[in-house]
Amino acid sequence: AKAIPLLVALLTRLNQTADANSSTLTTEEQVDWKDGDAIVVASSTYDEAHAETLSVSSVTNFGWLGSGAPTQLLTQTPLAFRHFAGTETHAGRQVKMASEVAVLNRSIEIIGVDLFATDFNFKPGGKAFGWRARIKGEAWLIGVRMVGGGLFRSPKIYTPTLHLQGTKGSVVRSCTFEKMIAQPIRINGERSVVDANVILNSVMSAIMIMNGDRVHVTNNLVLSTHCMSFCAGCCGKWNVNVGNFDIVGKADTLTFTGNTAAGGVHGIRIVTEPPAIFADNVVHSQQFAVTLNLDGQWAGCKPIVLKNLVLWRNWDFGICA
Repeated sequence: AKAIPLLVALLTRLNQTADANSSTLTTEEQVDWKDGDAIVVASSTYDEAHAETLSVSSVTNFGWLGSGAPTQLLTQTPLAFRHFAGTETHAGRQVKMASEVAVLNRSIEIIGVDLFATDFNFKPGGKAFGWRARIKGEAWLIGVRMVGGGLFRSPKIYTPTLHLQGTKGSVVRSCTFEKMIAQPIRINGERSVVDANVILNSVMSAIMIMNGDRVHVTNNLVLSTHCMSFCAGCCGKWNVNVGNFDIVGKADTLTFTGNTAAGGVHGIRIVTEPPAIFADNVVHSQQFAVTLNLDGQWAGCKPIVLKNLVLWRNWDFGICA
């Protein structure tokens, strides 16, 4: 196994509730973000649209880096919505529920057009927009900000932004994917690691796992996954049920832990077979939380163990099987 370089915290949660019209955010752990950084705060309501992107105006640390003390962030504009942070007791267990906070800036940026600023209509045969990358060998993508990727003609004709193929395995870590017009990440290859990424505003599944053979999908945050871009000229013909995380292929050696779905239709969909390890995942502010055995396709009726799964403030069902 290869060691993956560690980076400073790019993703954390609120330590205190931040009220609407406030400009103060207190994080659960210390971060070294800077004045002017762009951040996103996840929704803590039933409405995914309550996620907010803001700019930092000042940073105050309450201890040395690595001390575990929180950080206070002041934002250039006040919050439009309330963002909850608190602990509740259920069946004798302490459960932390809090909006996630992530910084979007990276030292390397790949910026396309703002695909969400255009009315595409999504008509078959229309134009395709964006960019894409297909990795057939081994590649390491760490600390990169990507905006405006993917090729999309209709819900049945699209190309993912980042397509991981091959058998050697790739690493995608601590990256951001924003305003993607098709799947930000599709995994078809073996031995890949997709860890600690932030995906904000994407069309279709944010992370689709078609081959989970010795794949690790861990500690990712996905916010606001849409079937469409809310375009004004929507024809209304498409009925696309997409998940922030879609597991649709081989998964008996897949590790799926520490991931958070925070806004969209389905939080996590497991279609074909359960992951080998499914633990410490969180789903909130979704229409539906976790969908298992979609269309009855599981081979051999394999059981699934959902360990330390936390579901809160989802509009409809928690788990549907």
